Amino acid sequence: MPNLHEFKELYDAALEFKKLKPWKWISNTDIFGVLNPNTNVVGYCSVMGGLGENKGLAVYLGAEGLESIMKIFMGEIKPDDPEGIITQKCLALTFGSEDDLNPLDSAVVWDLNMSFKGRNPYPIFRSLVPGFFPWDINTDECRFLTIVLRQVIDVANRCKDNIKLIRPDISGKFFVRVPKKSGKSLEWKDAYLPPDLYEQEFYTFVLTDEIRLMRLKNSKFKRCGSWEVDTFYSPSPVENKFYRPYYPRVLICFNHETAEPITYHFIKNIQENGYEFVDALLSAIEDKKTIPRALYVLKDETHVLFSDIAERLGIEIIMSDSLNIIRKARYDMLDYIQKNI
Repeated sequence: MPNLHEFKELYDAALEFKKLKPWKWISNTDIFGVLNPNTNVVGYCSVMGGLGENKGLAVYLGAEGLESIMKIFMGEIKPDDPEGIITQKCLALTFGSEDDLNPLDSAVVWDLNMSFKGRNPYPIFRSLVPGFFPWDINTDECRFLTIVLRQVIDVANRCKDNIKLIRPDISGKFFVRVPKKSGKSLEWKDAYLPPDLYEQEFYTFVLTDEIRLMRLKNSKFKRCGSWEVDTFYSPSPVENKFYRPYYPRVLICFNHETAEPITYHFIKNIQENGYEFVDALLSAIEDKKTIPRALYVLKDETHVLFSDIAERLGIEIIMSDSLNIIRKARYDMLDYIQKNI
């Protein structure tokens, strides 16, 4: 955890950022970067507040972080989709009231003995990691966010009369503040750099139970119809007093023609437990005594996950972005959780 001096530096930078009000001339889509001097990972900055939303700053970390916000900007993730927050990889600064502070925030504010006045006066810092609940920042995150805020203030002051500084006419490149060590200090320079490309890793699981597979292949199950299948983060986290709360992964499956529910299953994460999703689908086939001719899926993750078993059972996998049954089920699930929290 950051020490009190590190928190003081961060709070001072946050209050200076708030006093500057850069959201008045910088849009949240004006993405620019700050290179982390310790990791060489770029933090891509988005100033929030220009459209009336909560004022603050989001710093998307590296290629994965940039990909997470670009999917929202490009409409691949809808604004009301809970995965829009759950899949983000960033450090976030927002401003709130005393009621918005968690116990650590309140303790730090008390120890700093600083004066906070006005509407939503308190800086609130959170770390967002895909699949996990927003959490308190650690020491490295505190130090980097302090650096970023100081650089954002510098950039904001300079682009107030020259917004083209962060809107370059250079295709595929971002304005980035780059540090260079000079003795014990850092010198910062401007650069226009292409982003690192993000290659998302997907997981598939090979069925090792050859007897079960042969039984299915030789069965007299009907081969008809098609099913809609999706994998996604549950909008409700699992809490544990010893660990950071996480969002489980969910499998849901419906009959594409009749909207009949086929199966559902929850796991902690696909990398370690994805085989359970494969087993759940096979169990549904055995229970329904039906092998679907096709599986309709929304995303690459689901396609890859079931690719082995689908090939071995002669099931076609079809990518589609218009699976209304699945989409309705997901929003019904979110609505239910919100009403019962």
